[in-house]
This record gives sequence, structure tokens and C-alpha cells, in this order.
Amino acid sequence: MRVVRTWNGVLTMQVTDPVCRRSIPLETVEAHREFLGWSYFFCSAQCVRRFDQRPENYIDRQQGGPPAHIEQP
Repeated sequence: MRVVRTWNGVLTMQVTDPVCRRSIPLETVEAHREFLGWSYFFCSAQCVRRFDQRPENYIDRQQGGPPAHIEQP
């Protein structure tokens, strides 16, 4: 998440959809998922369906997210 100043000077929170990599305002998020203790936000139902099918394909693509390969104890 990051804070962005819009063209009219308003501050808004922006998130990045891990599937399509679109930056979207937090208030327009279509869906939200928790995976391995991290929160992921999506711009559309199509992106959340793709994530739900194989979340491990997307977790390392989001800056600041968990590592792609998680060591099992």
C-alpha cells in the first residue's frame, strides 16, 4: 500500500493487484484475500479467480510480499 496525491491534491491509498499489476485506489478494490498471513487486493472478479486457482504464482510478484518459496520446517 502507498499513499498517492491525486490531481486535485487529495491523498488516497493505492494498492497493486498481484495478478494484473494494476495500481488501484483502496476504495475501489473488488475483492480481498488473505494468503500465508499477507493481504492481497484485486481490481476485478477475474483477477481474484486467477489468484484463487494458483496463489503461489502471484505472491512473489507483489513488492513487499512474502517470498515465492517458503521453507517448510
